[in-house]
Amino acid sequence: MAIILGETQTKARRWVKEFLPTDPDKGLRSGKTRRHGLNDVFLVFVGGYLVCRMGFTVPEAKAILQDLGPWMGPRGLLPKTSSKQVPKDPRAEKVRTYDIHIMPTGTPLGFCYECRSLLREQKNTDGIVRSEYAIDHFFSDGVVPTDPTIDHARILSISNLLHRFKTILSLNVPYTP
Repeated sequence: MAIILGETQTKARRWVKEFLPTDPDKGLRSGKTRRHGLNDVFLVFVGGYLVCRMGFTVPEAKAILQDLGPWMGPRGLLPKTSSKQVPKDPRAEKVRTYDIHIMPTGTPLGFCYECRSLLREQKNTDGIVRSEYAIDHFFSDGVVPTDPTIDHARILSISNLLHRFKTILSLNVPYTP
Protein backbone atom coordinates (compact mmCIF):
# COMPACT_ATOMS: atom_id res chain seq x y z
CA MET A 1 0.00 0.00 0.00
CA ALA A 2 2.88 2.38 0.74
CA ILE A 3 4.09 2.02 -2.85
CA ILE A 4 0.64 2.81 -4.24
CA LEU A 5 0.29 5.83 -1.94
CA GLY A 6 3.80 7.03 -2.73
CA GLU A 7 4.50 7.41 0.98
CA THR A 8 6.70 5.78 3.57
CA GLN A 9 5.50 2.58 5.15
CA THR A 10 5.18 4.36 8.50
CA LYS A 11 2.90 7.04 7.06
CA ALA A 12 0.84 4.47 5.14
CA ARG A 13 0.30 2.48 8.36
CA ARG A 14 -0.70 5.63 10.22
CA TRP A 15 -3.22 6.57 7.55
CA VAL A 16 -4.71 3.08 7.59
CA LYS A 17 -5.20 3.36 11.36
CA GLU A 18 -6.71 6.82 10.99
CA PHE A 19 -8.94 6.40 7.96
CA LEU A 20 -10.12 2.78 8.10
CA PRO A 21 -12.12 1.05 10.83
CA THR A 22 -10.34 -1.60 12.85
CA ASP A 23 -10.21 -5.05 11.32
CA PRO A 24 -12.67 -7.23 13.27
CA ASP A 25 -10.83 -10.44 12.28
CA LYS A 26 -7.48 -9.31 13.64
CA GLY A 27 -6.68 -8.22 17.17
CA LEU A 28 -4.07 -5.67 18.07
CA ARG A 29 -0.61 -7.17 17.86
CA SER A 30 -2.02 -10.51 16.76
CA GLY A 31 0.83 -10.96 14.31
CA LYS A 32 -1.60 -11.47 11.43
CA THR A 33 -1.33 -9.37 8.30
CA ARG A 34 -4.32 -7.24 7.50
CA ARG A 35 -5.66 -7.49 3.97
CA HIS A 36 -7.01 -4.37 2.30
CA GLY A 37 -9.62 -4.25 -0.43
CA LEU A 38 -9.17 -1.95 -3.39
CA ASN A 39 -11.87 0.43 -2.12
CA ASP A 40 -10.17 0.63 1.29
CA VAL A 41 -6.87 1.52 -0.37
CA PHE A 42 -8.64 4.22 -2.38
CA LEU A 43 -10.25 5.70 0.76
CA VAL A 44 -6.81 5.85 2.42
CA PHE A 45 -5.50 7.48 -0.78
CA VAL A 46 -8.28 10.11 -0.63
CA GLY A 47 -7.66 10.67 3.09
CA GLY A 48 -3.97 11.24 2.46
CA TYR A 49 -4.82 13.61 -0.39
CA LEU A 50 -7.15 15.60 1.88
CA VAL A 51 -4.39 15.96 4.46
CA CYS A 52 -1.27 16.44 2.35
CA ARG A 53 -2.62 18.24 -0.70
CA MET A 54 -5.74 20.06 0.52
CA GLY A 55 -4.56 21.12 3.99
CA PHE A 56 -7.17 19.40 6.15
CA THR A 57 -6.18 18.02 9.53
CA VAL A 58 -6.34 14.26 10.07
CA PRO A 59 -9.54 14.52 12.20
CA GLU A 60 -11.14 16.72 9.52
CA ALA A 61 -10.15 14.30 6.75
CA LYS A 62 -11.50 11.40 8.78
CA ALA A 63 -14.84 13.23 9.22
CA ILE A 64 -14.96 14.06 5.50
CA LEU A 65 -14.33 10.41 4.56
CA GLN A 66 -17.11 9.30 6.90
CA ASP A 67 -19.47 11.73 5.16
CA LEU A 68 -18.36 11.00 1.59
CA GLY A 69 -17.81 7.22 1.81
CA PRO A 70 -21.48 6.18 1.66
CA TRP A 71 -22.19 8.86 -0.96
CA MET A 72 -19.39 7.76 -3.33
CA GLY A 73 -20.38 4.10 -3.74
CA PRO A 74 -23.77 4.54 -5.44
CA ARG A 75 -22.23 7.03 -7.87
CA GLY A 76 -19.49 4.68 -9.05
CA LEU A 77 -16.74 6.73 -7.42
CA LEU A 78 -14.94 3.74 -5.94
CA PRO A 79 -12.50 1.63 -7.96
CA LYS A 80 -14.39 -1.60 -7.36
CA THR A 81 -18.18 -1.40 -7.58
CA SER A 82 -20.67 -4.06 -6.60
CA SER A 83 -24.29 -4.61 -7.59
CA LYS A 84 -25.32 -2.64 -4.47
CA GLN A 85 -23.40 0.34 -5.79
CA VAL A 86 -25.10 0.54 -9.18
CA PRO A 87 -26.20 4.13 -9.78
CA LYS A 88 -29.87 4.56 -8.86
CA ASP A 89 -30.09 8.06 -10.24
CA PRO A 90 -30.76 8.00 -14.01
CA ARG A 91 -28.59 11.11 -14.35
CA ALA A 92 -25.58 9.26 -12.85
CA GLU A 93 -24.94 7.39 -16.10
CA LYS A 94 -24.60 10.70 -17.94
CA VAL A 95 -22.19 12.29 -15.43
CA ARG A 96 -18.70 12.89 -16.74
CA THR A 97 -17.05 14.31 -13.63
CA TYR A 98 -17.85 15.04 -10.00
CA ASP A 99 -16.38 17.97 -8.08
CA ILE A 100 -17.15 18.24 -4.38
CA HIS A 101 -17.02 21.66 -2.76
CA ILE A 102 -16.21 21.16 0.92
CA MET A 103 -17.25 24.02 3.18
CA PRO A 104 -16.70 24.30 6.93
CA THR A 105 -19.62 25.01 9.23
CA GLY A 106 -19.87 26.26 12.79
CA THR A 107 -20.16 22.68 14.03
CA PRO A 108 -16.78 21.17 14.99
CA LEU A 109 -15.74 18.65 12.30
CA GLY A 110 -19.02 19.38 10.50
CA PHE A 111 -19.04 20.20 6.82
CA CYS A 112 -21.45 21.23 4.12
CA TYR A 113 -20.93 19.64 0.72
CA GLU A 114 -21.97 20.85 -2.68
CA CYS A 115 -21.48 18.25 -5.38
CA ARG A 116 -21.31 19.54 -8.93
CA SER A 117 -21.84 16.85 -11.51
CA LEU A 118 -20.87 17.74 -15.05
CA LEU A 119 -23.57 16.13 -17.16
CA ARG A 120 -22.72 17.43 -20.58
CA GLU A 121 -20.18 19.65 -22.21
CA GLN A 122 -20.86 20.86 -25.72
CA LYS A 123 -18.63 22.89 -28.00
CA ASN A 124 -20.36 24.92 -30.66
CA THR A 125 -18.87 26.08 -33.91
CA ASP A 126 -18.55 29.55 -32.40
CA GLY A 127 -15.97 28.23 -29.90
CA ILE A 128 -18.22 28.62 -26.88
CA VAL A 129 -18.35 25.68 -24.48
CA ARG A 130 -21.69 25.08 -22.83
CA SER A 131 -21.88 22.83 -19.81
CA GLU A 132 -24.80 21.44 -17.89
CA TYR A 133 -24.36 20.71 -14.20
CA ALA A 134 -26.46 18.98 -11.58
CA ILE A 135 -25.89 20.30 -8.08
CA ASP A 136 -26.61 18.34 -4.91
CA HIS A 137 -26.12 19.43 -1.31
CA PHE A 138 -25.57 17.27 1.73
CA PHE A 139 -24.28 17.78 5.25
CA SER A 140 -22.30 16.05 7.97
CA ASP A 141 -24.29 14.32 10.68
CA GLY A 142 -25.28 16.83 13.34
CA VAL A 143 -25.10 19.83 11.01
CA VAL A 144 -28.37 21.66 10.67
CA PRO A 145 -29.14 22.06 6.96
CA THR A 146 -29.30 25.81 6.85
CA ASP A 147 -27.63 28.28 4.60
CA PRO A 148 -24.33 28.62 6.44
CA THR A 149 -22.15 31.65 6.07
CA ILE A 150 -19.42 30.33 3.84
CA ASP A 151 -16.19 32.23 3.70
CA HIS A 152 -14.35 29.65 1.62
CA ALA A 153 -14.62 26.21 0.05
CA ARG A 154 -12.06 23.63 -0.97
CA ILE A 155 -12.78 21.66 -4.13
CA LEU A 156 -12.13 17.94 -4.25
CA SER A 157 -12.18 16.75 -7.86
CA ILE A 158 -13.08 13.19 -6.90
CA SER A 159 -13.47 11.90 -10.47
CA ASN A 160 -9.97 13.06 -11.38
CA LEU A 161 -8.57 11.60 -8.17
CA LEU A 162 -10.17 8.22 -8.94
CA HIS A 163 -8.72 8.34 -12.46
CA ARG A 164 -5.27 9.17 -11.04
CA PHE A 165 -5.57 6.27 -8.57
CA LYS A 166 -6.47 3.81 -11.34
CA THR A 167 -3.58 5.09 -13.44
CA ILE A 168 -1.15 4.58 -10.56
CA LEU A 169 -2.43 1.03 -10.14
CA SER A 170 -2.10 0.23 -13.83
CA LEU A 171 1.41 1.64 -14.02
CA ASN A 172 2.44 0.34 -10.57
CA VAL A 173 4.27 3.62 -10.08
CA PRO A 174 4.24 5.56 -6.78
CA TYR A 175 2.21 8.77 -6.81
CA THR A 176 4.23 11.97 -6.75
CA PRO A 177 2.47 15.31 -7.15
